[in-house]
Parts: sequence; structure tokens; C-alpha cells
Amino acid sequence: MPGLHFLPTKQTFSAPTPLLLSSMLYVSSLRHAEQHLANLSSDYFKIMCEAISHLSIPQLEAEGVEVSESDLEENAFQDVLGIILAGLMCEASAKTTGIWISIGYRLVLESCPRELDVRSREWQMLFSGLQVSCLGLILIRTNNLQILDLEHASLHMSCPIIPLHAPLSRLHVSSEDDINSLSQMMQ
Repeated sequence: MPGLHFLPTKQTFSAPTPLLLSSMLYVSSLRHAEQHLANLSSDYFKIMCEAISHLSIPQLEAEGVEVSESDLEENAFQDVLGIILAGLMCEASAKTTGIWISIGYRLVLESCPRELDVRSREWQMLFSGLQVSCLGLILIRTNNLQILDLEHASLHMSCPIIPLHAPLSRLHVSSEDDINSLSQMMQ
């Protein structure tokens, strides 16, 4: 998967969660030149919405199935990334975008590693990505030129969803960060 502006390294997911996979397929179909593949976007959108809706309903643990802490963390990370992709693609067109971002925020708070380690920086960038989704920013990189298109995509949101300052110290974003200044402006 190509690196996003808040997650600049290219990552490969050998076993993506259903939400991340459906989000990537939705994004790909929207941007595909071949019409028969572009026509699949509405189907991928439905699957993506269904995958997000499953996150809002507490799941019963299957008996006898134990999932390691690292697998739970990785699944949550991928689900939040899928929500960010969905939020960026559906800004101001899907009334539930604000709810999706709230679910992503909840997953970040529940699943962010307790200890500071190498992975903490990725979670910090994921939190920034949620802020970007909430703000309705699209960052396009072309020839080392960054173009910020600040859309008022939060049209269906009645109040800010993501707090101005991260509640967990390991998610703290520098005050010099562009996303921080844009968050302050939108708040």
C-alpha cells in the first residue's frame, strides 16, 4: 500500500483486516480508469460500511480462540487505518463519517501500546491521520510539492470529534506540526 502523508513509509499487509482491505479496494475502484472496475466502487463502499459497523457492536469472543495482544494491536491499527481511508474518501458525502472517526478514535485509545517503543511513533502518526480525516484535509504529494486542500468536509459533524491535544502522552503531536496548527484553527 502506498505511504500516506501521515504514514510515509510504504507498508505491506500480508493479512489485512476486512475493513482495511475493503477500504483499499474502495479507494482503488474510485481511482481506476477501467469502467468495469470503477463500477465496483458502490459494492466496495457497502462492504466497507458493513465492516465499520461491526466495530461499533461489541463482539463476543469465540470460545477456545485466543488472540495474542500483538495481533489485537495490529488488527486495531489496520482497522483505524481503514477508517482513515474511508473518512478521507467519503468526507462531506457520507453522513456517518463523524461516527466512523469516533470509532477510530476509540480504537486508538483502547489499543495504543502501553509502553513507548518503535511502534508508538506509528500510532502517533495514525492519531495524526485521524485528525486529518476529521479536518477533511487531503494532502497530495507531487514532485516534492505539497498541496493542502482544506475542504470543509466536516459538514455533517456538529462538533469536533478528535480533541485538540492527545489524551495519551505517547500520541502527543508536536506544537510545530502543521496538523496541530490546523487542528487549532478548526477547533
